[in-house]
Amino acid sequence: MIIRKAKKEDFKEIFELLLQLSTKNKKDKAAIKKSYEQSLKLKDSFDIVAIENKEVVGYASGGLCYALWARGYVFWIHELVTSKKHRRKGIAKKLILELEKIAKKRKAKQMFLATQKERKPAISLYSRMDYVPSKNYYLRKFF
Repeated sequence: MIIRKAKKEDFKEIFELLLQLSTKNKKDKAAIKKSYEQSLKLKDSFDIVAIENKEVVGYASGGLCYALWARGYVFWIHELVTSKKHRRKGIAKKLILELEKIAKKRKAKQMFLATQKERKPAISLYSRMDYVPSKNYYLRKFF
């Protein structure tokens, strides 16, 4: 398996992976594709894939932002998904480690990710990788 920078032509397989997490945005495929292609162009946005036998079996994206309270850059993992048939093989861990490498190279002070409390295996992985629950309570608002 190799981890590499995502390419425009990976979108079809990445979208199928995203649907394994949630199908609520299925009708927004064109909008998600446009967003993905924009992300590939941004200097502080990072999209990577795990490839096994010429198949995209994992995808992760993240980005840097400057935070005064951190006195520097922080890195947020935005998406992280592995193919259902390839889970429990260490793919997510390898993707996270690659994003951590990018974050450290870019001088990030902290790394964040959000997950749903029902995703117990994912939470277990993050804990084993020294991610700890934040005291912050995250809220969101849609525009």
